[in-house]
Amino acid sequence: MGVKTSAKINRLHFVLFLGIFVMLGFYIFFMNSMAGDKFTLDVMNQKIAELRDEGATLELEASQAQALTYLKTRSEEIDLEHSDGVRYVQVKSSDPFVLGNQ
Repeated sequence: MGVKTSAKINRLHFVLFLGIFVMLGFYIFFMNSMAGDKFTLDVMNQKIAELRDEGATLELEASQAQALTYLKTRSEEIDLEHSDGVRYVQVKSSDPFVLGNQ
């Protein structure tokens, strides 16, 4: 009976060792997968932050481009003249297609 018991214990040790080895392999595989996913998420979050900053910069540039001071300096650069008084010419016509005649 001593030999059979010893053989059973050896098999049990082998199965336990094999089970631990397999579980260690799964653990390493899943931890590697999780680390890769976290790295990918960090890269994506960094890209999102960069795009937000770029969007804010573009929004600021767009608002500056529409500002009156920018338009004034730009009009001076291309030699536009400022008009103090604008007079409109009134067209009197019996033609119904002329705007303003009803």
